Amino acid sequence: MRLRGVVRHGPVNTSFLDIEEARIIAWFNTCLKNEAIRLVKKQKYLTSHEMLTLDAPLYLNTEDGFRTLLDSLVFDNDIRAEVENLIIIQDALSKLTLRQKKVIISTVINNVTEKDTANALGVSQPAVHKAKEQALDKLRKIFANNNMLIIGGY
Repeated sequence: MRLRGVVRHGPVNTSFLDIEEARIIAWFNTCLKNEAIRLVKKQKYLTSHEMLTLDAPLYLNTEDGFRTLLDSLVFDNDIRAEVENLIIIQDALSKLTLRQKKVIISTVINNVTEKDTANALGVSQPAVHKAKEQALDKLRKIFANNNMLIIGGY
């Protein structure tokens, strides 16, 4: 089928078309209009229902009063940075003695007091303190020599 008229945006000039071609163009125009309306309605539905689900307040006790679900989601970049940090920390801890590693994990990472760590390890509190200081010095040198940077402020 060959169109004899020029089709432009807007109303179609059907004076050059036979009746069958005009019907096909009108049908096609109606289909496009209905599809556009359907897509607009779908977008409105998605923004009013699914998208707002992420913006709904969770009513958690925070400084600003509430958090949204979107605020509490962890994104891929955060997970990647956390994994990189864990690898860096594990590599650095592997260079410590066994006692230094236990002391650092207990006192620095797990926030256990030096006294409780000493009781758990069966040594004195000054021995734990000395091991902790030696381990921290060694870790500082490791990070300084390798120009390591913990991502995300760990």
